[in-house]
Amino acid sequence: MKNAKNPKVDAYIAKAAPFAQPILNAIRERVLSSGVELEETLKWNSPSWTLEGKLLCGMAAFKAHCVFGFWHKDRPHSRPRARSRARSVSAASTASGSSISRKCRARR
Repeated sequence: MKNAKNPKVDAYIAKAAPFAQPILNAIRERVLSSGVELEETLKWNSPSWTLEGKLLCGMAAFKAHCVFGFWHKDRPHSRPRARSRARSVSAASTASGSSISRKCRARR
């Protein structure tokens, strides 16, 4: 299974600050190679991925940092509302590919 890349996300990454582009590309590749069938889209003008129509995770670039986060806990019904669990990412190596893939698969 291969997840399709959205051209709007390509444009978002191209507009990002030069320091952020390799970080965003690394996160994107790790999410898309997670083995989970995801839809890549923009939510709130930031790259996001949905699973079965529900927001799974997203990333964004700012002036001096990037963020990546998941929107649901392992048990999404344990809270009455969705809440982001975002963290700042300052280097492409910071976002562990295995942990991103593992968390994507755990939310199937």
